[in-house]
Amino acid sequence: MLKHPAPYIWATAAGHVLISALRAYLQTKQKRLIIHRLKTGVKVDATNWTPDELKEIGFLDIVKLEPIKKDKSDA
Repeated sequence: MLKHPAPYIWATAAGHVLISALRAYLQTKQKRLIIHRLKTGVKVDATNWTPDELKEIGFLDIVKLEPIKKDKSDA
């Protein structure tokens, strides 16, 4: 079974690796993940979404990375 795993195992594992890499990139580069849902026209800040929530991104949704805006009062 380990020599020839089913294709869905590879797809699931690859998805988890990509989502984990994306979250690590967002944290290190101080970026926000913005999803624009084309069907509804709604923009959603998905920076703190869990990997299970990120799997729900549709193929018609536009994903953008934006820098985190810091308030001048925080500095």
